[in-house]
Amino acid sequence: MEKMINLKKMSQTAMSQMFADFINYSVEKQSAILTCLRVKKEATADVLGALKYFKGHCVTVPNDMTVIDLVGTGGDGKGTFNISTAASLLAASSGALVAKHGGRSASGMVGSQDVADALGMKYEGEVDDAMPYLKKNGYIYLPATLFNPVFKQFSQLRRNLGFPTLFNLIGPLLNPMQPKRMVLGVYRKDLLKTMAQVLRRLNYEHAMVVYAGDGLDEFSLAQKNYVIELKGHDMMAYTINANDVGLSCANIASVKGGDVFENASIIVGILSGKITGPKRDIALFNAAAGLYVAGVVSDLKSGVALTQASIESGAALQLLSQLGGQL
Repeated sequence: MEKMINLKKMSQTAMSQMFADFINYSVEKQSAILTCLRVKKEATADVLGALKYFKGHCVTVPNDMTVIDLVGTGGDGKGTFNISTAASLLAASSGALVAKHGGRSASGMVGSQDVADALGMKYEGEVDDAMPYLKKNGYIYLPATLFNPVFKQFSQLRRNLGFPTLFNLIGPLLNPMQPKRMVLGVYRKDLLKTMAQVLRRLNYEHAMVVYAGDGLDEFSLAQKNYVIELKGHDMMAYTINANDVGLSCANIASVKGGDVFENASIIVGILSGKITGPKRDIALFNAAAGLYVAGVVSDLKSGVALTQASIESGAALQLLSQLGGQL
């Protein structure tokens, strides 16, 4: 704690040891640690050290397939609808195998698990049934409450703190299927390099870490998007905007969401083709990135066209229905 207060670097080993004891600390000490880490800015070693402990206490699903996840760290405070959930369904209906992992809201309004429940597509099977379910449907939602019971114990602490913490960075990396391809949105620009280095250390095959110029933790229509793309151990930084992929720019107000039922309704509207404009376009943009890291398309512009076709053909809505979605 003294090191963190003085903004000094922590070793990965020290972080792992500290989080092994974290559950036994008082709430005051837990809060202080998370606050100190936030103030000094979480580093690669911090994330990897804490992740080592939590990975050892999570349920995993053996996976030998090319599976992807599209996920944001949350904590951007922008009040958008659940963009990554809509995008993940579009990517799956367009040919990617998607294992979407997430939890209930901790630092935002509506978490991905909240909206998955509202859509009626919550996975309630046994752990051993998860892979057959994915193979059958091309998509599975893996709730953190089922697969990450230890992580769940800190939900109230995170809500009480009310700001994004190290847990926001660890959560997306605890996907039970451990996909090696990912689109990961972050809520601070400095986290781009940090999380890209984390993914490289974890041997991800192909990933995009993105921070939008307007503060979104996913690809945005409003401003340029800062990306670090990881292919094997090679990292490349660049910017991209909506026009680059054949979409129109729009301000962040046009993709605002509401409560869980409004957000679920928006997603159904996008998949059915009833909602067009910026809400559809931002989902297409992020879905295209998922198809790109999955190797389904060679560039994002092609991905946008493919996901748009899945809406027009009815494939996107059919997938939601297949998953038990309430239309």
